[in-house]
Amino acid sequence: MTDHRVQVGVIDLAAVEIVKITVHMDTSFFWNFSFVPLWGISQGFQPAAGTNYGAKDYDRVKKLTGVFITAATVLSLLFYIPAELFPDKVPSMFITTPGVAASGATNFRIMFSTYILQGSFLIAVTLFQSLGKASKATWLVLFRQIILFIPLCVVLPMVGGMGIRGVWLAIALTDAILVVITIAMMLSEFRNGSPFCGIPALPPTWK
Repeated sequence: MTDHRVQVGVIDLAAVEIVKITVHMDTSFFWNFSFVPLWGISQGFQPAAGTNYGAKDYDRVKKLTGVFITAATVLSLLFYIPAELFPDKVPSMFITTPGVAASGATNFRIMFSTYILQGSFLIAVTLFQSLGKASKATWLVLFRQIILFIPLCVVLPMVGGMGIRGVWLAIALTDAILVVITIAMMLSEFRNGSPFCGIPALPPTWK
């Protein structure tokens, strides 16, 4: 009887883990899909910024940066609003098993909470690439993928017994921290000017 209960417990635990993996895979698919239009906007921004930077029209580079950040943020609302208002419905588009999508709704909402900031991050990274500062863009990507994300994934699940929810929170927290760093770097580039690129101080409309 004891062996039977142990076997049932192991099977139940395995089923729970399978559900968690399924939810994570499908929400990650939606997350990656939602980035496609943002990547498209950033790819359109790069030649525009690079061309005007090469022509030494630095004021236009700043104006284009603002326009593209605004456009990316507005476009992100098409994914952000449904994901936050209906966190159980969106995953159900990819998960057909009843109840599985609903079980991961809270975690999905946590993960997607910072998505609206991603447009600013991508445009800022693309800006550094367009200005010939690939090293800054590379460091930002490394911060997102390794330097910030991995430590948070290790630490947060152990805080307050969050467990797997800590991993989902690590995704959102990494993006939130990185967006703040990225925007600060970008504004510093504009406000303080740069002796090697000649961009003057930020105009009053940007302050």
